[in-house]
Amino acid sequence: MSVLRRACRAASRLFMRACTPLFAALALAGCAANADITGSLPYTGPRTLAFESIDGPPRPVFERVVSALKAEAEKRDLPVVSHTGPAAYRVRAYLAASSEKKKKQASIAWAWDVFDERTKRSFRLSGEEPVGRAGRDIWAQCDDATLARIAAKGFEALTARLDLPAVARASADSASSSQ
Repeated sequence: MSVLRRACRAASRLFMRACTPLFAALALAGCAANADITGSLPYTGPRTLAFESIDGPPRPVFERVVSALKAEAEKRDLPVVSHTGPAAYRVRAYLAASSEKKKKQASIAWAWDVFDERTKRSFRLSGEEPVGRAGRDIWAQCDDATLARIAAKGFEALTARLDLPAVARASADSASSSQ
């Protein structure tokens, strides 16, 4: 009886070790596999947005993420305010570095959980950006262009989902086409 119990426990531990990365990936993916959006919330006037937190990247990359988000919000004339002040929507952003050894590809997965003013989660946006070959330090491969793409895709999906005026979407489109 104890041999059977030990074998079951060992199998259970092996299963958990094998499935933990899968569970982590699913948790990061949340309800959306990519930034495709369905449905929207009606626009009722100027809305403010605050980033509550940005979890995942090391400090130097974190600071570049903040700069990319600020630049993209300015391009779109979106009112982003301090996380300590009142805001119509609050965003908790998550970034994770991963690599696929078989494909020799590294990427940064991102997710934004968007909450309303009552701190109820409204929706999740997510995506993934390739950063180069799988290597020892994926974050070192994450350049400013990658962070700008993440910010642009996140804000594009956010403005579509919140049904913000076309100005917020068009100003970013015109800025990118003029370069």
